[in-house]
Amino acid sequence: MARDELQYRQSQVQMNKLRSQVRLEVGNAYIALQQAVESHKAAVEARTCKNKRWTSSAPSSKREWPRPMSFFSIKAHWRKQNRQQSRRWCLRKG
Repeated sequence: MARDELQYRQSQVQMNKLRSQVRLEVGNAYIALQQAVESHKAAVEARTCKNKRWTSSAPSSKREWPRPMSFFSIKAHWRKQNRQQSRRWCLRKG
């Protein structure tokens, strides 16, 4: 009988520990979720502000985003600029 009461009390203590641990983990998860939501809101707001600044400084009403360039397109662009620059240099010299 005494052993049963002891086991019962130990199981109650264990259950209380588990409940408080679950409560703590749920609270931490809720805080992390709130922080993630606020971080996302701030990122969206920063992006919209950046887009507004970018489009407002555009000379034309419709401006396209610059496309990312691969290595080969960068190399071709560099060659084109060099050709144009050498033509300008030849015209200045001549």
